[in-house]
Amino acid sequence: QQWAKSKGERARHFAKAILLLSTCCFLPVPPVDAQVKEVRRVLIFNELGLGSPGVAAINRELVSALEKSPYQIEFYSESLDTPLFPEETSQRQFREWFVRKYRERKPDVIVALGPSPIKFMAESHEASFPNTPIVICGSPESLAAESKLDSHFLGVWTQVHPEETLQVALRLL
Repeated sequence: QQWAKSKGERARHFAKAILLLSTCCFLPVPPVDAQVKEVRRVLIFNELGLGSPGVAAINRELVSALEKSPYQIEFYSESLDTPLFPEETSQRQFREWFVRKYRERKPDVIVALGPSPIKFMAESHEASFPNTPIVICGSPESLAAESKLDSHFLGVWTQVHPEETLQVALRLL
């Protein structure tokens, strides 16, 4: 009886294998001349994690803006979490980890969103990510002023107008 049970199980496994094989044979085959999109990697370094509404919105916009790219875009998003881990030792460990993590998966472009990511890229891009373009945003120039940015950096500085923001808030109340 044990043999019959095993024989029945083998027959079911064989039938499943035949069904799977025949299904695979009838799947549509893509045309040979179909274009395979070239992969481009975009690495985003955020000041805060994606739990921050502003950071999440900016990341969504970046992804949305590149959806119609002629390339297949791989997005990577990392956070330095500077407000949560401001200690120099913690930040150094984060930065060393990111450099190791992307050593074999070099990004084609890096977005530095906030003062700490801009500073990180200014200090390490030549040694860790040479010749990689860096897009900067999300920081007033005064917060990243000590960073020496070379020709690999481009972007815009955030304009901070606290008085005007307060006036708008008071009008809304």
